[in-house]
Amino acid sequence: MMNSSTSSNVVRFFRYMRLFRVTCFSVLRVETDCIHALVAWNEDCPNGIPHPEDAQEVCWKYTVSYVIDDALIVGEYAYDKGWIASDKIEVDEAEIQQVLGWGADRVHIALKDLLKLRVPMIDDGEEEDAFFLHG
Repeated sequence: MMNSSTSSNVVRFFRYMRLFRVTCFSVLRVETDCIHALVAWNEDCPNGIPHPEDAQEVCWKYTVSYVIDDALIVGEYAYDKGWIASDKIEVDEAEIQQVLGWGADRVHIALKDLLKLRVPMIDDGEEEDAFFLHG
């Protein structure tokens, strides 16, 4: 059974992976400092379940030292506005400030934190690559 902290981290994990248009998400296991999951995209899930060869194992390391909730809010706003193409993000910080009612520093820090996030891809038990956004 997951505690509320772990559940919150699973939600954050899914919110982040959504920025990469992930539509199928399944938690494999929860460890002390990370959550392993399988992710896939609509085209890989014709019956709602991805074929194992089409799914990607990933690991969310949630013991990062900064708060990511603001980063996820900025990421989701950018996603909804169409400002994310593949793994590249271009944002209008002034628009985010105006819409969210945040100061320039808060938006800048949230965007910086969003660009720090990395979710390693696991292939054959090894970290090979990672999901991350770049500006």
